[in-house]
Amino acid sequence: MGKLEGLTDIVRGGVSFLLVLVVLIAVHELGHYLFARLFKMKVDAFAVMVGGVRKTRLSHLLDQPMVHAGRIWAIGGLLAIALVVGYLLQITTLIIIALGGLGIALPAWVVSRLAALYHVSLTSALGTLLKTWLGVYVLSLFATKLAGLPVIPFLGLLGIAGLVGTLIVYYRPVLAKQEETPQGTGQIKTEREGSVPVHYRPLWSAKSKGGTEFSLLCWPLGGFAAIKGMHPREDGSETTIEGGFYSKPPLARLLVLFAGPLFSILLGIALLASTLLIEGVPVSSNSPNIETVIKDGPAYKAGIKPGDRIVAANGSKVEKFFDAVKVIRSSYEMGAKGPVPVPVKLTVLRDGKTIDFSVTPILEESKVLDSEMNVTAETRLQAKISVATSTAYKPVSVVEALQISVTKPLEMVANIGSLFRKPAEIAENMGGPATIAVGIAQASKDGFVRLLEIAGLLSISLGVMNLLPIGPLDGGQMVVNFAELLRGGRRLSYRVQMTVSTVGAMLVFLLMVMVVTIDIGRIVPK
Repeated sequence: MGKLEGLTDIVRGGVSFLLVLVVLIAVHELGHYLFARLFKMKVDAFAVMVGGVRKTRLSHLLDQPMVHAGRIWAIGGLLAIALVVGYLLQITTLIIIALGGLGIALPAWVVSRLAALYHVSLTSALGTLLKTWLGVYVLSLFATKLAGLPVIPFLGLLGIAGLVGTLIVYYRPVLAKQEETPQGTGQIKTEREGSVPVHYRPLWSAKSKGGTEFSLLCWPLGGFAAIKGMHPREDGSETTIEGGFYSKPPLARLLVLFAGPLFSILLGIALLASTLLIEGVPVSSNSPNIETVIKDGPAYKAGIKPGDRIVAANGSKVEKFFDAVKVIRSSYEMGAKGPVPVPVKLTVLRDGKTIDFSVTPILEESKVLDSEMNVTAETRLQAKISVATSTAYKPVSVVEALQISVTKPLEMVANIGSLFRKPAEIAENMGGPATIAVGIAQASKDGFVRLLEIAGLLSISLGVMNLLPIGPLDGGQMVVNFAELLRGGRRLSYRVQMTVSTVGAMLVFLLMVMVVTIDIGRIVPK
């Protein structure tokens, strides 16, 4: 039953992750769309999710017929069933075979079919797949400090990489499309019929009177609002496109770019305020009973368990939890290289017996608690042992809920700033898709309110991160448009714009590599 429950948790967590991701990105793009229409810009498409289904039949262009695609789906389904059975029954060999088939053999088969359909060399198509596999291998080496991963998690990563590589090959005809080309239209080149158009269509779509195609696509990995004329041209003709992005004044462009992050932040504030109205503000009971012991924290390593009651700290009697906090938080001294934690002697009551523990705390900058366990405005270096007492919830008004929630974006900005000041802490405080997925999965297990809370924090994070002044992000494009605003509307040169875009793209790529590496090192081995 335990494995079945675990499988249920995985499915529920995965579905929750995808739904949250789709909604947050859709709201972000909705901000861009509404402000673009407000300033009378033309929006060719507004899409929830990405990637359509190829509707152009290409089999008649083949020299010889291929195995029917239904067989691939059937074999993939059987391998997926084998993986589930192997997980439930803990048959390691079956798991490895299923993962190898799903992550290596099946993608290679699909890519070879696509190479034939698109009339590209098999070497080129398989090369794309090999690059994604090699990328995962290199990242896993970095993440584990060259130690490598166990075979099952490594095969799982290869499966994810195989899916990415297969999708790149699948959408190859449309990836290099020109701006004027309709959404979802590309082409392949054949010896028999020359250039052949290839069309990809949404799962659902409808066109508005304004000419915008609203669509639901296939893969829950993003979404977009395709504003007309957003790509600079070497001759500067983007400024003459009717209803185009660059045909409007810099201030209008700035507001359109800012609207996406703004909508994300506002959604996050609304979600967090909703959780406070539903549940209230958490307040500590000030009881010396330990309710939570954080795994791998100082108290956990010392042997303290949930349910223990602290009765003394360094020989001083503990009647309230704050009595222990007061002793623990100052348990450090200045050494030659800076502050050094000093072990704390804690006496706890467990099953009617007192037990002594020596706990070496960790040091971190954090808010100071007063004698009633309320958070004060003061921040300073404190020693902590990573435990918590029981928590109660105090009801709040709408105004109070909004006041508390509005501070979250500012706190997030401050946290990002502190990471730049302390690069060594980046690995502990950042994460990529896997970290987010695990967080959402746990929140979905803890209940609807926790899911709303993490969705709110992620929405604010999406907004704040998009304001970073890095090329492809909204913030990077805002920098360019703000510079043009200061220049009285005169465009920056095409060369400068491309330089900003290229440098920004490189920084985004490095950031993605960093967070994925952190994910692999943090999540996969566990």
